[in-house]
Amino acid sequence: MFLTISGCSSLVQDSPDQSIEGADISGCALELSELDIDHPALLYKEPLQSITTVKRLRISGGPELTLLPEEWLLHNYQALEEIVVYDASHLQCLPQAMASLTSLQSLQISHANLIQALPDIPSSLSNLRMDNCHSELKKGYKKNVGPDWTKIADIRDVDIC
Repeated sequence: MFLTISGCSSLVQDSPDQSIEGADISGCALELSELDIDHPALLYKEPLQSITTVKRLRISGGPELTLLPEEWLLHNYQALEEIVVYDASHLQCLPQAMASLTSLQSLQISHANLIQALPDIPSSLSNLRMDNCHSELKKGYKKNVGPDWTKIADIRDVDIC
């Protein structure tokens, strides 16, 4: 089962501990495998903040996305297989919790122009794609020559540009 929430800015304007009123996802939250949102603050709302079964997370970032929600990622560490972040132009770094995502296979981040380094990456990762990257990130992880290349050398499909 999947859920897409977009164009609902009023959902994120209230206090972070309020639930998403009127959302008809009762009974399926525990089964949710795909989540597609356009505002990262939605992950701090009930019932989304308590979900532990999401395999695929897609976030449209924009100015609101300065950090990925580390606590939420840790709640889904066993299930999460794919993270896609669109417009990560304000994302400053990836959380240290990335190393704990033991099922993560694919990480794709577009417009990652502020991220200068990567945290430890789980050994399960087989696909890493980042575009419009900061020059330090590109230099550090340049194939076979970058000083940090060895951190990602075992990943089958890498594209950092």
